[in-house]
Amino acid sequence: MTKKTLEEKIKQVGFWTFGGIFWYLAIAFFLKSNYPIYDYDFNRSIAYDVIKDALTLAAAFLAPVAAFILFSDWRVQHIEKRKEQESEVILSRINILLEKLAQLYVSVCRDENINNEAASLDIVKQEFLITLECIALEKITEKSFGPDSEAKDFYNASKKILKEINQIGKKLKEDEDFFQRYPLLEKNIDRFGDSRESYLSRLKRQRESIESLSLEISNLTELSKGLRVL
Repeated sequence: MTKKTLEEKIKQVGFWTFGGIFWYLAIAFFLKSNYPIYDYDFNRSIAYDVIKDALTLAAAFLAPVAAFILFSDWRVQHIEKRKEQESEVILSRINILLEKLAQLYVSVCRDENINNEAASLDIVKQEFLITLECIALEKITEKSFGPDSEAKDFYNASKKILKEINQIGKKLKEDEDFFQRYPLLEKNIDRFGDSRESYLSRLKRQRESIESLSLEISNLTELSKGLRVL
């Protein structure tokens, strides 16, 4: 259902108000007139009273209706502004997560990290922080946009990206464990075409998955624009 703007709501109220005044005047003059009308002079006093009553009723109707419309419009604008701000925060944090995921990938690919306990622990830390951030963002996204049917596409896309980031992070950690167990296997990112392709194919797939996430985040950016307050 298309939302009405404040201007459209005011026009609609004005239409019904003037319509009500017109019919009130028509019925009142019909009931208060003497018949046949052409035999009697126009009674200005009665006409004044009828018009005054019509305007009084219109004012009594318009005051609460106008207050309700303005309050409703303010409330809607407040909610939409909050959604816009929260979508921007989520989008920004997802972009930061993508950068952290790329850093994790590079760390796993470095040859100098083989048999390096400190580097291995740092990789574990990076993956753990990515997981925590994904879980936190999923909860924020659920709370902010889960019940909102108008933000359904943004909500679903955000949840999908966060799950993919979390999964890629875990797979990179598994790859790191694999290379620490078998340190003689090359894992340099520039050597995917050598005879050890079968061992490095998993790492290559993670790189491709990270690259595909960039496109998904671009689509998410477009969806977030639909939540902006014009």
